[in-house]
Amino acid sequence: MKKLHWLIIKSFVGPFMATFCISMVFLVMQFLWKYIDDLMGKGLGNEIILELLLYASADLIPMALPLAVLLSSIMVFGKFGELSELTAMKSTGISLFRIFLPLTTLVFIMSIGGFFFSNYTWPSAHFKMRVLISDIANQKTSLQFKEGEYFNEIPDHSIYIGKKIDDSHFEKITISDMTVGQGYRWREIYAERAEIKKSKDGAILLINLYDGFSDEELVPNSAQKIANPFRHTDFKKLSLTLDLSQFTLRRTDLGGYQESLLFKNYEQLSEDADSLKNTRNTIIQKSNSILKNKLFLFRDTNDLKMADSPPIPIVFETADSIKRKNVFTIANRVVTQSVVDINSKLDTDIYHTEELIVFVDIARNRIFSLSIAILVLFFIGAPLGAIAKKGGIGYPVMFAVIFFLFYYMLSITGEKLAKQGVLSPFMGVWLSTFVLAPIALFLSVKANNDSVLFDKEFYKKLIFWRRKK
Repeated sequence: MKKLHWLIIKSFVGPFMATFCISMVFLVMQFLWKYIDDLMGKGLGNEIILELLLYASADLIPMALPLAVLLSSIMVFGKFGELSELTAMKSTGISLFRIFLPLTTLVFIMSIGGFFFSNYTWPSAHFKMRVLISDIANQKTSLQFKEGEYFNEIPDHSIYIGKKIDDSHFEKITISDMTVGQGYRWREIYAERAEIKKSKDGAILLINLYDGFSDEELVPNSAQKIANPFRHTDFKKLSLTLDLSQFTLRRTDLGGYQESLLFKNYEQLSEDADSLKNTRNTIIQKSNSILKNKLFLFRDTNDLKMADSPPIPIVFETADSIKRKNVFTIANRVVTQSVVDINSKLDTDIYHTEELIVFVDIARNRIFSLSIAILVLFFIGAPLGAIAKKGGIGYPVMFAVIFFLFYYMLSITGEKLAKQGVLSPFMGVWLSTFVLAPIALFLSVKANNDSVLFDKEFYKKLIFWRRKK
């Protein structure tokens, strides 16, 4: 029996590793395609790209892992069924669930690892990826000097390239400089040859100009009688330095975001949930207090005023109809205004607090969803492969894609409905599990009973029998 168990595990590990790597490649490619506009033309270094891919890969594991388990389980048991190995195992008196046992144990261990990954690694990777993408998106495009075009990305400067020799050497270059506070209103520099390169840290642009001239309109001096002083200077070599700090990637300091909800594990999120609920209750109590403090009390038949002391019953016995009407009119106006004030406070403070509570509850439930998704999709894939009796990458890929897309759409829809308040956070996150678990149970029972659910010949015979009848 141990040899059989090891045989099943070895048969599963290879396809699982292959499908997991392939899934990660496709998901990372999709990620790059999604953010290609933000990444192109930014002059990102290899270390930044590798860091982004590392965070993205960690962020995509909750999608790739269940898909790999589903696809590999269909492939393995589909191959066992296709080669009649399942039939041989069952003929020795071993039930299908006993055959599933070694992989069930392995997948259960993977689900535990998925929980720890979701609880401690994924939040940090997901948040760092989002921050890095935001930093890259906010960075200006890299320096790209094109022949016959103006480059206007550097503030107060315009650079025209007449002819480009290579990335660092140019000819017939014109630089317009409108920097304020340099002793001139503007200046224009022309050079026959130029060498342009960046400093080692990329923060400064070093320009060496050769065989040219500079025209400057100077700022008038009170000691001078010339209204618009002008200066022309010829040079053999002129060196300029321009600030490029805006073209370098400015990394956000994550130290100020340590309190972000996206950074936290289940225990920390639970503490935040309790704190937010206490804040909500405090806001409601203050709103009720505001309404009580604005009650107008008719202390006697001749005095109508707001009471600072605790409310006392309104006395109507000795009041005539006109005073009673005044009491109700004033009370109605005050209560209406109070309701408007309280609703305004509810729309801001309480609504925002409720949003955070829902977000925290979704995040807490999502931590467990990966573990359960691995188990549920395994118990869909394994019996599905045993029923279909098709190995390889044909039927397994088709079935895996259908069920995984169904699972993914249910997960996205459930969380969206939870955020909109249609479903509770618990129901929203676990909607896909509640729908797929009965399907997994149904397929497991059918597989154990040697169902002909996907047998073409059975359906052909059934159709032929009905037509004959």
